[in-house]
Amino acid sequence: MPTKLRLLKYYVWSTLLYGCEGWTISNIMRTRLEATELWFLRRMMRTSWTDKLTNDAVLKADTQRSLF
Repeated sequence: MPTKLRLLKYYVWSTLLYGCEGWTISNIMRTRLEATELWFLRRMMRTSWTDKLTNDAVLKADTQRSLF
């Protein structure tokens, strides 16, 4: 899991957020980015989106938010 988290941080987020210094992040954009982050973490944990798993339980794998 730590290797997957490092790959997510260094390759996926850097590609996804390329050029974000010039973005104006609204509340809608922020919630979409947070949802994307949780979706990536759920995929790494191999849990389905239909499983009744809270966001707090998913974030325990990462222990902190990496975007904001």
